Amino acid sequence: MRQWRVGSFSMGLILVFLGAGLIVDHFSLAHKALDLVIIWWPLALILFGAEILASGFLSRNEQFKIKYDGWSIFLMIILFFFCLGSYTLSYSGVLPQIREALAFSDYPCSIPDQEISLVGINKVIISSRGGELELHNTTDDKITILGQATIPAASGEAAGELAEQGQAEIKKVGDSLFVQINHVPGQNNIFRRRLSESGRAIFIPADITLEVTGSGYNNSITLSLDSLNAGWTIDNSGPVRVNLSPDLDVLLSGSVSRSRSNLTGNIDWEYTTEEEDPDSNPYQRASGKFRLGRGSWPLVISSSQTIEANIRKVQ
Repeated sequence: MRQWRVGSFSMGLILVFLGAGLIVDHFSLAHKALDLVIIWWPLALILFGAEILASGFLSRNEQFKIKYDGWSIFLMIILFFFCLGSYTLSYSGVLPQIREALAFSDYPCSIPDQEISLVGINKVIISSRGGELELHNTTDDKITILGQATIPAASGEAAGELAEQGQAEIKKVGDSLFVQINHVPGQNNIFRRRLSESGRAIFIPADITLEVTGSGYNNSITLSLDSLNAGWTIDNSGPVRVNLSPDLDVLLSGSVSRSRSNLTGNIDWEYTTEEEDPDSNPYQRASGKFRLGRGSWPLVISSSQTIEANIRKVQ
């Protein structure tokens, strides 16, 4: 007499369908395997019920000895509770958030360019709350801001919308222009919360007085100067790098935390503070200066970390 293990056929068929669905999902542009499982899981109950009915019908003539497959039934019970939980998550709104989180990736995006006329402006004040800054001088009568960001989001379209929110805030007061550089927002999900990574290149006329304040301790400011005809001041919590043309007529003054060793580069710093022991006074500052040409225009830089100043080599 043959033996029929009720549940093994149903479970085998379910695994075949599930495996085929996952393969199709893997090569499909739209990943919907979880949706298919949630929609079609009642077929597992139908198959199992049909197998029980068939076994009862065939066992009447005693051609089969009926035995229930415990492992298959156990796996079907797990599948039942999994799909029941998925239904609950779907109707509660949690499941869409899980889908969105699983689709998250980092997208490189361009922050929309900005050009602001400086007609009637004598001073530009820039405040940066996050992101790398590159400052360049220009001969135009406008300030130009270019930006790039890597944004965590569920799609490229969502990242592009967030990039548009990363534009600088501009406000004119009298003959001064205030520029606020903010963090580019990132799209949060239930698994992680973090900001985007961004960088800006700002082109500023060399004859405009400039003040820059950076509050990002891990964000650097890079200054590249070919000419300077006004006083510029840079104050950053993070490191500052300065690339200077040898034809400049500037007096560079640098101030850093703790030690003279934080004043670096290929220039010969003239130290203006006495060397002290950082261990005895952790809040001390070290300062130095360097003159190019007659030193007509002041370039004052302060950093809580390091200042690296280099004179570009003439090609």
